[in-house]
Amino acid sequence: MYRYIKAAEEPSALEESLDGLKDDFNYIMDGLDKLSRTGGDSSKAALSIALSLSDAIENHIEQVSSQILK
Repeated sequence: MYRYIKAAEEPSALEESLDGLKDDFNYIMDGLDKLSRTGGDSSKAALSIALSLSDAIENHIEQVSSQILK
């Protein structure tokens, strides 16, 4: 009896992009955590970056939501 073996599918451009985003997000979160533990100005910088990132993410959530609701 013969068995057919399917070749692994190449990841789509979106899948590759999402993987990169996950890596980038993890890097940011780890960096913010490190900055916050350093204290002083580094902790203040971490908060500023986190708030800026939160605003950007909120904007993108609205974009995704509007596309889903179309």
